[in-house]
Amino acid sequence: MRYVEMAEEVATLVEGAFVLAGALPGRRTFASALYDEDEIPYRASTADGSAWELGVARYDAGANALLRLSTRISTGVWGTQPVEFAQPVAIACVAPAEALVMSGRVGGQPTVGVGGGQAQAGRSVAIGPTAFVHPDAFAGLAIGAVEGQGPHVTHPNAAVIGGGMSFAPDTEQWWSAVRWSGSEATWGAVSGDLMGWTGSPLVIDELRVLAARVHVIGVRDGDTAVWSAAADICVRRAAGAGAEIVGGSTLTPIGISAGVTAYAELLASEDGELIVRAHGAANQGWRWSASIIGTVGAGVGGDIAQPPPPPPMGG
Repeated sequence: MRYVEMAEEVATLVEGAFVLAGALPGRRTFASALYDEDEIPYRASTADGSAWELGVARYDAGANALLRLSTRISTGVWGTQPVEFAQPVAIACVAPAEALVMSGRVGGQPTVGVGGGQAQAGRSVAIGPTAFVHPDAFAGLAIGAVEGQGPHVTHPNAAVIGGGMSFAPDTEQWWSAVRWSGSEATWGAVSGDLMGWTGSPLVIDELRVLAARVHVIGVRDGDTAVWSAAADICVRRAAGAGAEIVGGSTLTPIGISAGVTAYAELLASEDGELIVRAHGAANQGWRWSASIIGTVGAGVGGDIAQPPPPPPMGG
């Protein structure tokens, strides 16, 4: 595909082709810049701006016309049919937002928006016209589809692809599948909740049910004595309520060294969290790790919620 500067002409739409009729004042003709069968991005619009479209066209040198190949936007709406222009239009070589790479800085950190994506946090990247990185999502990555509600990244160091896949240092989700991992250290006979990299346990959204396999392991400092266990668990959360364990709350030992009194348990919180709580032992240091791998189901009215759409470009 070619891109040429300052080419803009008056044209008439005839059977899917824009027949060119001369350059506008201060512009040049397409014939002066293109070879036969070159393809270019174009914008065609009426004089009053009431109808317009962006698309891709192929130049026909013999007919001095631009053959419309595809339409990306017409009269400001994605995915609509091409406009049947009944009057002459101005047609120019114009790259649509989805073809642009926009760079900027937030708080002194670089950002990149590609194809109309809006990256509003430092060191963030948004690719695609519906992709959006929230100002709080430092180093976020959003990769979006062309149409519909796209991926919104709201947490630092997270990535969302197509609205259905998300990745963070402690949590991954592929549609209905989820994985979480966390850790904690204890010293002495104290208790501590295992936290993910983002500083929280696994959170169950409202109107969701999680069926998962949990693995927990604790290793004692100095001699690698071990406490390890697993559980199959079911956790649900109603609208306006906390999380509730409805099955499989007991961790079943896998391997426990002789004489070990440290242990862990599973709890649910009013904030919708599935908590792995470790209990240390007197005069001992323990390092705990856990993983939760499962499937999430949605109740009635529990479709995956989307954040509010980003503001319009320039707004």
